Amino acid sequence: MTNIDAVGAPPPPPPPPCRSPTVTLELERDTLTLKHARANHLRVVVAPPSCRVSGYRIEIQRASGGAWFPLATRPSFWWLARVAGRFKLRATATVEGSDVQSAPVDCEVRFPTYGQIVADSEVRRAMNALWALTLNDCTRRPNQRREHGCWIELDTRANRYVFTHRATGGWSGPGAGASVNLPGRPADTPANPDPNAAGARYPVASFHTHTPTTYRTGLGLLPRPIGPSGADNRADTSDQVPGIVYDYAESPPGSGSIPIGHPKRGAARLYRSLGVDPRPTP
Repeated sequence: MTNIDAVGAPPPPPPPPCRSPTVTLELERDTLTLKHARANHLRVVVAPPSCRVSGYRIEIQRASGGAWFPLATRPSFWWLARVAGRFKLRATATVEGSDVQSAPVDCEVRFPTYGQIVADSEVRRAMNALWALTLNDCTRRPNQRREHGCWIELDTRANRYVFTHRATGGWSGPGAGASVNLPGRPADTPANPDPNAAGARYPVASFHTHTPTTYRTGLGLLPRPIGPSGADNRADTSDQVPGIVYDYAESPPGSGSIPIGHPKRGAARLYRSLGVDPRPTP
């Protein structure tokens, strides 16, 4: 009887020789979101495995064409996307002394959604601060109130939101409506960053408050509708961004409005306008 342990298992078959090598670039996922889901693991696979590889190169290009830009020079790489757009990625490996290139792989890097933006702690603090200013600016003597607003931009170099183009509406008396005029969507900075750039600043949402009805007086005043107005919806649709409005919760439930004389410290919430959510990928 043969003792298999003593003889040993048969040796594995030798790997196939390095003939007609191929290179494949594998992406963990093909859709990313700036700040919130921006990490993507890239891996270069060379076949057959017996091939000797002396160098790697991973590159990125805008899907619309143009130059290729370097991302990494190693076979495994965590890419943190900092530029929005539709891209193609490819890998080149130096196999047995000759460069072999992969087929391009598509990847989209999107802007954050309304839900992702309003869930961010820095955004919540900034919006709460402007709501507090709105409440403080609503006074009985003098009887006046005003709205506050700003643009929310994403600085992808610092990976954080910033609040720009602060705007304050004019003072409104007890019988007049209130409003604030935000400028149109600010320009991206830079306007057309390279696909491998260290970062950019993108306007991703507009924000403004609506005012209390606590001290409003005048003949014929009706309950005020809550949430985005028609003008808000049109502006955000034109700017191609989600709009965020800080306003009161409806009272009574189901009314879609608040009454004249509604408590200034009543329950409030965020609303999304009928703008585009998220801002479209360039």
